Amino acid sequence: MTGARSQPAEPALSGSCSTRDYMMISIQFTHAAGRWLLGGIPVFLCATAAAQIHLDPEPHIVPEVYLDTQAALNAINANATLQFFPVSGNVYLLGDPRGGTNVTVQIGDEGVLVVDSGSAEHAAETLEMVQRISTQPLRYLLNTTGLPAYTGANDQLGEAGLGYEGVGARGLGRTSGISHENAMIMMASNAEPPNTGAGYPNLAFFNMHQPIFFNGETIDIFHQPNANTNTEAIVVFRKSDVVSAGPLFLTTTYPEIYPEEGGTIDGVIEALNRILDITNTRKNQEGGTMVISGEGRITDEAGVAEYRDMLTIIRARIAHYMEQGMSLDEIRAAQPTMDYDGRYAAEEGPAEPASFVEIIYDHLLQTRGDRS
Repeated sequence: MTGARSQPAEPALSGSCSTRDYMMISIQFTHAAGRWLLGGIPVFLCATAAAQIHLDPEPHIVPEVYLDTQAALNAINANATLQFFPVSGNVYLLGDPRGGTNVTVQIGDEGVLVVDSGSAEHAAETLEMVQRISTQPLRYLLNTTGLPAYTGANDQLGEAGLGYEGVGARGLGRTSGISHENAMIMMASNAEPPNTGAGYPNLAFFNMHQPIFFNGETIDIFHQPNANTNTEAIVVFRKSDVVSAGPLFLTTTYPEIYPEEGGTIDGVIEALNRILDITNTRKNQEGGTMVISGEGRITDEAGVAEYRDMLTIIRARIAHYMEQGMSLDEIRAAQPTMDYDGRYAAEEGPAEPASFVEIIYDHLLQTRGDRS
């Protein structure tokens, strides 16, 4: 597109806007490059107001189907705790605006594909929302990890679906489950509750890359070893231009790394670099490939780069302090995460700053061969 965009005439708006409408229109306009600028300032409108505005007619900016899809999502989301948010193409995020694990949903003529089932607490509503958004059967359930927070509703979604004939004999009469074999092993041995029934991945792969073709696009699954655990994978929707990152990338806290399950800070940084290799920006380092975080908001390449840089800086600080001969207690007292804690610190668990520093410290000791 060349030349300056003409500004639309100021419309007379009517109708009321709910918080839910405002949130969804904001995400769609911001992250689908459908931003309407007034004097260089982004203006986000609720669906009621947006429907009355003559938007720029360029189809690659704001497709005409967008408002119809938004109205449909408003109806689907009505009176529900979990909410659908449009991402790109035929891919949607299903999540709780109050927080928690994100679920990725792809819909199309062939059926429904889900990436990560979410927590056991929301299992019934996750299934209900998946059935609301499409009348087609749930065909695939992909898991980016074996961690229980991301696999808690596997059994419910597994029992409700119908895998394709020919996908595998054990895939008939249930949703076809796909994960790396390490995730399958974790689900069988450590998951709470155990996912050994219909939610157990029956199509585990053992190599670094597993592609499938579904709903008109190639979907790549890339295993990322020794990241949060040794079970993680990235899911890439090629045509929709969306990456589902699972626990590898969060916009809410530091990554939750579990060394006892093979997790390392270096593996997480390497996985984020893989995502950056896959993603692309549309203009001015914004837009382009959309990235669905394991927890938090939808973002793009710039958001992933910021997260990667933050982890690289913290790791480098701890490594520097160790080179100076400082102990773990001394490094903690130096607060190497302090300037990031306001945004990423968790109150407890592996993403709590003191625990996070210790995890990185222990890993660097092991890689240096200093662990007795």
